[in-house]
Amino acid sequence: MPCKTREVGIMDDVELGGNITLSGFKDLDPSQMVVVKKMVGNYAREFSQKVNVHLLHLRIKPVHRTEKEVKKHELHIRLDHDDGQAVAEGTDFNLFVLIDDLMKKVLHQIEK
Repeated sequence: MPCKTREVGIMDDVELGGNITLSGFKDLDPSQMVVVKKMVGNYAREFSQKVNVHLLHLRIKPVHRTEKEVKKHELHIRLDHDDGQAVAEGTDFNLFVLIDDLMKKVLHQIEK
């Protein structure tokens, strides 16, 4: 998976590799983004071994925020592939646990 990152459009989208788009992640600090990109890239590789991936889109928004930080995150994941679409959404206080749980749900959907 290429490590290129570029900003797309005016909606604060970050594109990874070409068929992966992250929306709303610009407010994360750089150390969090490194982990997010690594997690998403690893799952994207796993998805592409099972189906022909057209687009993997993750959209995050804060649910509960203080002046200094986001306390709770809401995440929506959509995977478009040759056989259809797989989606997952949820909320959690820990962003990394949330990404992992939802990616596992998407993986389970495409394995059916």
